[in-house]
Amino acid sequence: MVIYQPRFVYYACLAYKYISIPAFTRPRFIFGLDVTQTGFDKSNQIKIALWKTKITCDTSANALGICILLYFITHVNGSYIIPSELIGDIDNRAGAATFSRGNTVYTYGGATYKEEFSNIFSSISLVNDEGKQNMLYEIVYQQTPGPLCARSTTVYLPESDSVLLFIGRYPDNQKNDTLKVFKYKFNEPGRFWDEIILANNSVIPSTRRDYTATLATNGKIYLYGGIEYATNDKLNQLLVFDPLTNQLSDITKSHQSTLNSHTATALPNGLIVFVTGSTSVSTRSILSALPSEEAIVYDTINDAFTIQKIGGISFPGRTSSSAILAPDQKTIVLFGGLQGYDMAKESVCNDLLFLDTSTWTWSASPSRGFPPAPRNQASIGYLNSNNLVIAYGQSITTLRNDINILQFNGQSMTTLTWLREFQAITSSQLTGARPSNSLGAGSISGIVIGSIVVCIILIAFIWKTRRYTRSFLVNAYYNIIWTPRSSESTIQTPDIRICFDGWTNSSETSANNRPHLICSTDEGYDCMEFITPLNMTLHQPAFSDRLGEVDCFLYAAPKWFGLTDKTGGYGNGTTLIISLYGNNTVTGAIHTTFYPPGMDPNVVYYNITTTDIRQLLTPSQIDSWIVADLDDRYAVNVYSISPKTVVTLGYQIQDHQYLTNSGWNTIGFLPIYNHTPELTTNFRPGVVSSFIQSRGSYHLSNLKVFPNNYATVTLLEERRSTILSVLGSLGGVISLAVAFQMWLFGFRPNSPWGIIQRWSIGPIRRSFEHNLVSRFDSRHTSIPLVDSVYHPKGAFDSDSSQYLNEAKLNFERSSEEEEMIDQRQRLLRVEERMQLTETLLNAYYVNSEIFQKLSESIKQRKLGDSDDTLAVNESEQNLIHERL
Repeated sequence: MVIYQPRFVYYACLAYKYISIPAFTRPRFIFGLDVTQTGFDKSNQIKIALWKTKITCDTSANALGICILLYFITHVNGSYIIPSELIGDIDNRAGAATFSRGNTVYTYGGATYKEEFSNIFSSISLVNDEGKQNMLYEIVYQQTPGPLCARSTTVYLPESDSVLLFIGRYPDNQKNDTLKVFKYKFNEPGRFWDEIILANNSVIPSTRRDYTATLATNGKIYLYGGIEYATNDKLNQLLVFDPLTNQLSDITKSHQSTLNSHTATALPNGLIVFVTGSTSVSTRSILSALPSEEAIVYDTINDAFTIQKIGGISFPGRTSSSAILAPDQKTIVLFGGLQGYDMAKESVCNDLLFLDTSTWTWSASPSRGFPPAPRNQASIGYLNSNNLVIAYGQSITTLRNDINILQFNGQSMTTLTWLREFQAITSSQLTGARPSNSLGAGSISGIVIGSIVVCIILIAFIWKTRRYTRSFLVNAYYNIIWTPRSSESTIQTPDIRICFDGWTNSSETSANNRPHLICSTDEGYDCMEFITPLNMTLHQPAFSDRLGEVDCFLYAAPKWFGLTDKTGGYGNGTTLIISLYGNNTVTGAIHTTFYPPGMDPNVVYYNITTTDIRQLLTPSQIDSWIVADLDDRYAVNVYSISPKTVVTLGYQIQDHQYLTNSGWNTIGFLPIYNHTPELTTNFRPGVVSSFIQSRGSYHLSNLKVFPNNYATVTLLEERRSTILSVLGSLGGVISLAVAFQMWLFGFRPNSPWGIIQRWSIGPIRRSFEHNLVSRFDSRHTSIPLVDSVYHPKGAFDSDSSQYLNEAKLNFERSSEEEEMIDQRQRLLRVEERMQLTETLLNAYYVNSEIFQKLSESIKQRKLGDSDDTLAVNESEQNLIHERL
């Protein structure tokens, strides 16, 4: 992604001076599609390169022309090398007003992490960059900041190239405030939001939120339903606004249904279809959603309401969904929403549904890729004829800033594919035709025939080795395919006990004032099924503060549910978010205790069934825990949460492997371990703030839980002294001594048989001596390196004692006598002695494999020679022997 820094322009240049007047700021963010183009690195680190350009101008015409030219130049100011879903510069937003203009989707306002209201005006579009499509995020220019608002609605007027903003929530509203309408014109140089003054004969409605404003085919805008901002009353009012005269009229019908947090879609035939939403007239805590089997239809031509029955698939009623008309101009596309009947049981959706208004049936088409995380209050719009964008929104208590693209097949809205990384975005209008790389008929035939032959050979091989192949495939399936890769680490979540201290949970207390909670992840996945209210009559922990009644809940997830190190629909999420609710007028505390999976005594004692992890606690450990829990003496991984705070906790699961008391562990080879999970936590308390009550007055606090590192740490216990370690130390000392000896006296091989050769006695020694005599004394020659080679004639047939006596005389002979010794006898003696030496070396010191190969090669060569050559060689050998 590339960030483009503000443009600078000069509206006027003062004489005799150099001046710089910044006209407006326009940061732009381009999401690259090509890894080589955007420069993504493996560490996903942010790399910023900044430079600034100072622009000046004077009174000359040339300088003024340069200034005007610089207006249209965009200066690159930084490069952020991070995935698009992690961009910190795009605000997390929910409840932003959304409209489409051309091939661009615009959003205005909405709640952010920093403020409940904003005036952010941004756009999302696709741009062509060197034949590849990139997604462009741009901050739209406003000469003066627009109004702060959230949950507003916008209507784009193509004839005047302008947009109307109907304000929803806004700051500092008073009870008697009225509905405000603003207008922004794209085709005017001074772009700002101008408040519209309603015509004199207009109705003046009160401020409201969660209503819809829909542009019908007659050019008028219809406002329906909502919630009055000051009184929180549910409305059934139908208003019509004429953008030509700025007249606002009330055309509410008798017995018209109240409706809020719904969707409204205008059809080409003059109908406006209202689906989903809440029809309740009481407080928001008790929702009565419009069922999926019904739609409220308003006919703008006949000015009449009807209730339309809908068939097809059925789904629970929901609120705050996002809807848009499909390119076929008859199908309504519905995404996400919030479903549930009270705040304690709400859940968010991420399904994509289609309402065919020609047959009035709901359907759902399968899609490829990773769908967006569940959310409500999302922004939706078309980037072009085959790309739909869904961005921002709220997942329970988490605001989002991700941008998702649904690619489909033109008018039919089929072949749905979610593009989360944007590499696969294609459009014939931008990329153009690509050259054909088809193969010839001969090449195709060769490939087909070769593939068939390979398949036959492979099938035959698998059939012959089917037993081993099956074993290999099973092992590969469970140990390779389903083993998480390094970039897709999944970490289990700890068990969490949450105890409300000081709140009343009696039946006389309203459901909203009773302590309860909502569990989800930052990806919006619901984890309420892993929450169990604990039976306080069975065991109730005691806390030293003694603020009042204690009610506890336990989060215990199964082994398959974990947190991943990536966002974007690849897992359940990166963070566990638990929202705590109750009476905010109570002075109480919330105590949380974290347990490593498999070491949670609550699972055993309360017989919890939400987890399938085997508990490793012994009965004595559970008894000790009960005693400590009743006296508030359990302080490991225990933290208290103050109301009106947001707290965070990082954890690390450790596999502590303890050595057992087995005697085998004293050896030091393949030790036996007991595996005990442990948990280390880092807790950061929050600051008291009323801003966290974004979910209503019953929202007390938020608890965010995430892994410090997406890896399981192993703590391995080892004995300092084992038999193998002692032998290793002794071997090291011996090696040092041998090395010192070699350094002093050099090196020569020791006895081949070691201590058996030197110190054997009895039958072992006799067997050893017999083996030496039988192998090396066949020619009764003198022993190399021991006996002298000189000997008297005829000494070969004498016994050893006679040879030794005659060998002594060899040193007393004169040179004349030595010359008389038969030369032939001496050569034969030396030959026998050399053969004995070779036999000795071959037996103990030398690997004769290479010599054997040489001998075989020579023999093979000789076999190819002619008989004449063999005869000549034999005659030559006989001649040599005669000369010797």
